[in-house]
Amino acid sequence: MSMPYVYSIKDEADILTKLSSDLDNFRRFYSMKEENENESILIQFVAPKISAFEDYRFYLLKNSVKKPLASNRYYRPDYVSYDEYETINYWALLLFLNDIPTIEDFEVEEIFVPTAASLIDVSNDILTKDLLHEIVPLTDLPPKATAPLYSRVQVKPKYVIPTTPVVPFIPVTLYYNRESFTIDVVIARQRYIDLQFEPVANSVDLKVKDSPNFIYGKHYAIIRGSKGNNRLTWDARQINNGVGLNSVLVEGVQFEVSYARKVPTIA
Repeated sequence: MSMPYVYSIKDEADILTKLSSDLDNFRRFYSMKEENENESILIQFVAPKISAFEDYRFYLLKNSVKKPLASNRYYRPDYVSYDEYETINYWALLLFLNDIPTIEDFEVEEIFVPTAASLIDVSNDILTKDLLHEIVPLTDLPPKATAPLYSRVQVKPKYVIPTTPVVPFIPVTLYYNRESFTIDVVIARQRYIDLQFEPVANSVDLKVKDSPNFIYGKHYAIIRGSKGNNRLTWDARQINNGVGLNSVLVEGVQFEVSYARKVPTIA
């Protein structure tokens, strides 16, 4: 019985070079010459910048569909690439189009996903241009002057002392509230609840039984509700750079909110 063949890294690399979606096809090469006494050596190296991504950015965004990102696909753009295109090669392109700097930040609610047809058009156009052999000599790039570390001219900054209005001091007492909720059909649809009182900033704590701790400003936040700033939402669309709790706070889940509120002290 023959042993099954085990692919090596070189085998995988050779297979990728035959695919139009290989990431290296989206790069350019740069070159420089080192002059010796009797000969010159041409040195080629790949550009760290994937220039084709920027060249086709607006075309791909125009031909993209906005889709929700499932929680089991957080931090795995390669899985999303395989789900959509049956190849993991477009994981870097998905990060670039959605302005996500690293895979650790790939935990947003929705992402733009280019259509397969648009990616085929871009790949064919890139293969026609043959970026890998479009050598750009470094000597063609204009040199830039090095910025000085220190300036000989010292400019004294002008400091302006801001004037703040005098606000009369009103003594207050903090009261701590704890409210319990159960998600029903209406709450699950609207993705918020109204607290009885307006909480003190940064004092709100949301807890779900048998769940990890959640972060204010990332998973939930206070916004203006029917009684002022007393509405607690977990909708990622209402939280700046937040991920929300849409997949956690579903119908039937019970949770508790504790917070502090100010009560003026009567002299």
